[in-house]
Formats: sequence, structure tokens, C-alpha cells
Amino acid sequence: MSNFGHGKSFRFHRKGQVQAADWLRCCQSVRLKTEVFSFILRTHFQCNATKGLSASLALDDVVSAVTSIYSNLTSRTPLNPKLASNGQMKPKPLVHDDAVTDYEFKTSDSEAKTTTKRAPTLGVVAICRNEQRDLGGFLAHLLPWVDEIVLVDDGSIDDTLEIARNAGPKVSVVSSPRLPGEYFSHQRNKGIKAARSDWLLHMDIDERVTPALRKEIEKGIRRSDVDGFRFHRQNFFLHRQIRGGGWQLHSYLHVARRQKFVFGGKIHEECHLSSPPNRVKRFQSLMWHFNEDSYEKRRRKSLFYTTVEAETLLQKDVRVGLWHLMVMPFLVLIKRYILLFGFRDGIGGWILAFEGMSSTFDAYATAWNQQNRIAREDIESSFRSLED
Repeated sequence: MSNFGHGKSFRFHRKGQVQAADWLRCCQSVRLKTEVFSFILRTHFQCNATKGLSASLALDDVVSAVTSIYSNLTSRTPLNPKLASNGQMKPKPLVHDDAVTDYEFKTSDSEAKTTTKRAPTLGVVAICRNEQRDLGGFLAHLLPWVDEIVLVDDGSIDDTLEIARNAGPKVSVVSSPRLPGEYFSHQRNKGIKAARSDWLLHMDIDERVTPALRKEIEKGIRRSDVDGFRFHRQNFFLHRQIRGGGWQLHSYLHVARRQKFVFGGKIHEECHLSSPPNRVKRFQSLMWHFNEDSYEKRRRKSLFYTTVEAETLLQKDVRVGLWHLMVMPFLVLIKRYILLFGFRDGIGGWILAFEGMSSTFDAYATAWNQQNRIAREDIESSFRSLED
């Protein structure tokens, strides 16, 4: 019976003999060598202790054992990366005394699953405030295909939070009303910070992803050569489709890798992407945006916009005069209704253009008032002078 000891060779019999050293020479990892030696030692001593059989083993048994060990180890660390190709690994030709069939080592199905690159995850970030009417539809059309939804609540007092918290584990809520000096861009950035997905789609609660846009998004986020995507909206005003007035030109960079972008701006948030322009592409399909269903809601929103625009004029030190109050609003009306084809939308287009003119006047009038404010104390003083 052959001995396995220091300085002595250990042989396997099958149409010739192959030395253990030859087998070890094909192993590219110290761990694999250790596993092979361990297998041989265990079998050798087990044979001696139980049946007194020869320590010579069939080559098929050894190949089967080594193949199993090899597959186990390569699932963690490839022995030789240069040998990997299409999920297969081939060891170098064996060095042996006589001709013996070479064996090809293939990865198992379970191993292929562990080495396959995972699909990127997609999350949605949205700002909400008193959105109980639209939130249900918003969540219902996203939950079947996105990985997470982060809602940044801006101080809702209706059932918005209850709806969100009952929507399931994919939905998380960040309750953080805007502080003085914070704008919608700050809320967007809070959502980015709370999200965990690889890619983020930023939306409004009254927006809906069309099936065609969904397909483009799911395909686009798998691209390694792109960091962000733009898309256009199909806007509605008073529940009527809008084809002109400038809204058709809005192009938003609202799909991007989570770690690549932040938002800035006061009114309409602007996405700042830390990537060169050639890594930004455009989707062809449209996002539906319902907007306001009543003119009263539009005016309330415009009042907020007007205040912010007036603050911007003051910060830029724009001295408001008659030109701004008379001519600028009129130019906005002409631009939106004629130059940007607002007339295509009929009466709705005229209302939208005139509302833009009114908001422009309100912004300049508010700034003029701040620049030329007369204090109440001055009026009181003037009144007391009459008594004298």
C-alpha cells in the first residue's frame, strides 16, 4: 500500500498513474490545494480504519471531489480571472505520465446567479401636502414596478399621512415642513437623502408615468453610459390638454443616479447633475401632469410664486418702474398666447396666458411696494401734524 508522507509521491490508478503533485500543479489557489490535500488525507485514513482498503483511489472520484471543491471556491474568488469566460473556467492542461482526459470545470446554475450583476433599483421621490385626493392613484400606478417611494410631507393636515403609512413597506414618509428660507428644492434634497435606490425619479403627486415612459425608464437605468434622463410633460390645465403657451417646452432632468445630483432653485426646482452633458439623454415618451382642477387653486399657487419672484427681484436689486408694471406683463401675454402658440388651446390658452400676465404684474407690484414702502408711523406722524 502506498504511503502518503513527506518526500513520497501518492498515486491514483486508471489506465496509468497520475501523481498528486501533477494535480496540484493545475490548482491556482492555495485554498484549493489545501482542500484537495484534506480530501485525500480524510479518504486515506478512513480507508485504513474501516475496511483496510488500498489508499489508491479511482481517478473519477478524485475528479468529482476536486470539481466540487473548485466550484465552491470560484463562487467566492476566481482562481484565475484570465480563465473566466461566459460563466466557464478551464484549468491549464494537466501534466501527467500517460494520456488522461482533461476535465472542463463549469459553474453551476446557483453559482451563476450569485455572480450575475444585479439589476439597478429605482426609487421615486415626491413632495406632498394635503394630497389625499391624488395620493391613492399616485401610489397605485407606481407600487407594482418601483423599488421604493419616498414622500416628503410639507405639513399635511388631511389624511395624506394616513394613506401613505398604510400603503405598504415600499413607501416611507419624511415629515419635514419647510422652515423659513427653505424652498421645494430643499424638500427634494431631503428625499434624496432618505432614499436608498440606485436611481431616483422625482415626481409631483399629480403626475403619472405613462406605460411607454415606464418602459423607457426601466430600460434606461440599465445603461452604464448615462447618469441622467430628461423628459417632457403632457400638461393639463383645468383638466384640459395643453399644447402651447410654453408648457410644451418644459424639459425636466428628473431621472438620475441618486449619488449624482441635487436640486436648487426657489420655485421650479432645478436639477444639478455632477456629470458631463454627454451622459444625459432624453426619453421620447411623456409624463402626464394633471395640474390644478380649478382656477381658484391656480391663483393660490400663483400667489406663492409671486412672493418668491418679488424676493428674487429685490435680491437682484432691480429698481421697479413704470416700464416693469406696464410693458413687462403685456410682453408675457404676447409671448405665451402668440409666440408660444397658446392660441392653439382656445379659451383655456387665453386664460393661462392672461394668468401669466397677471402674475408678472403682481410680482413687480409687490417688489415696488417693498422698495417704496411708507411706514404706518409716518402716516400717524402726518396725521398728528394736522392737529397742530
